[in-house]
Amino acid sequence: MRLGSLKGLATTDLRDQFIRLSVALSCLVFCFPQTATANTILNILTQPRRLDANLVEEFEQSRKVSVRVEFVSSPLDYESRIKSLPHSWDLVLADEQRLVTLSLAKILKTLPDSVMIPPNLSGLDRRARANEDGRAYINLMADPMGLIYLNRTKTGLGPVGWNWIINPSLNPLWRSRVALFADDRLNLMTAAVATGVTFPVEKEADNRKVFDWLTRAQLQGRNAPLNTTVTSFLAEKYAVGLAWQSDYLHALRYVKGLAFTVPVEGTYVERVGVGLVADCRNEALALDFIKFIHERRDQLAQRRGMLPLHVQDFQGSQVRNWRIFSDDVPRLKELANSVAKMKRDRDLRAEKAR
Repeated sequence: MRLGSLKGLATTDLRDQFIRLSVALSCLVFCFPQTATANTILNILTQPRRLDANLVEEFEQSRKVSVRVEFVSSPLDYESRIKSLPHSWDLVLADEQRLVTLSLAKILKTLPDSVMIPPNLSGLDRRARANEDGRAYINLMADPMGLIYLNRTKTGLGPVGWNWIINPSLNPLWRSRVALFADDRLNLMTAAVATGVTFPVEKEADNRKVFDWLTRAQLQGRNAPLNTTVTSFLAEKYAVGLAWQSDYLHALRYVKGLAFTVPVEGTYVERVGVGLVADCRNEALALDFIKFIHERRDQLAQRRGMLPLHVQDFQGSQVRNWRIFSDDVPRLKELANSVAKMKRDRDLRAEKAR
């Protein structure tokens, strides 16, 4: 399997966490001797920690082909990379939000009728709004949003809820030691799921709920990228933080005694899937790989630290109540504007009161 160049990659990302280190580790994972002898090459564009080298090697050996895998450091780079090198990619393996964007931009093409589409089931297997017929891309595994925390700092009894990070009396050792997401959009979505507010937000009272919850969370912590959070966990400046499960497993390499949980009220889930590039050269081989990796999706999920799509319950949280991340991201702007206006009004009132 060939590994392409990693130079000139952008670093902005909705979930911008450990980019350079992730790419370096991925290089080590994927740089093993090439075993295929044929000239046929399947070209895959993906992110670090999304594909498994052993499964790719298994595909190479069983099909007698070569697979070239290249990485982007940010989901925002997919479109520019594909457009800058036409006919250079066959498949994209990415987070669902990015697959939706690429599909709407006609960079991915509809899967042909020859591809067996998984049924639209409940739970993590249900289809996103932008993929109602299931032919825009195929999901492989799921990554839930939750809380990472130092295990010894959990003194509260019972299952963990989102309000534990805004109400210090529920778990006193988390007081003022909360790491929020670096991206305020993710914090807004956390506040929405914590308060039970659904999109589109139509009531002013719901906007107020989100604003109040987020204000209380900001009194207990601050925004921080994951690399800073890990360092602060080591120094015990943070005791709890917002994170995705895959990022928790990455942080666990450095912070011992770190735990992860999904609050019982529910959460957002981002899925990882595979799509067919519109101008791919090796469509038959690409479709064969889609079938191959879908049949081994549970292995892929286990090796990448994510959840299999058939899971129905996770630590007491029913996955049927979890929200699909890509469904709500496009509707976030209105809520963000409302919360920003409330903050301006609050600050103005405070200034006048001085």
